[in-house]
Amino acid sequence: MNPVIDELYQIEQKTVSIKDSISEKKEEIRQQFEKEQMQFEKELKEETQEVIAEVQKHFQETENKKQVELDRQYQLEIEVLETEFQNKQVEIIEELFENMIKL
Repeated sequence: MNPVIDELYQIEQKTVSIKDSISEKKEEIRQQFEKEQMQFEKELKEETQEVIAEVQKHFQETENKKQVELDRQYQLEIEVLETEFQNKQVEIIEELFENMIKL
């Protein structure tokens, strides 16, 4: 019976050894997965920040172009108004003089 017990004991030892080996391998895989996941999240965050920065830059450039165009349009409108004012001013003065002369 001793040989059977010895054989069973050896089988149990091999089983424990295999189980321990599997546990170690499982832990290594878990750690590797965590490391890769952290790297992926880091890269994703960096890429996201780059995309956000690019979108913000594009938005700012677009807004700046719009502002320049608005400034140009306002300046043209001011010039038109000033010209109209100058023309009307002369007309008003001439009309006043004519009225004064009539009196």
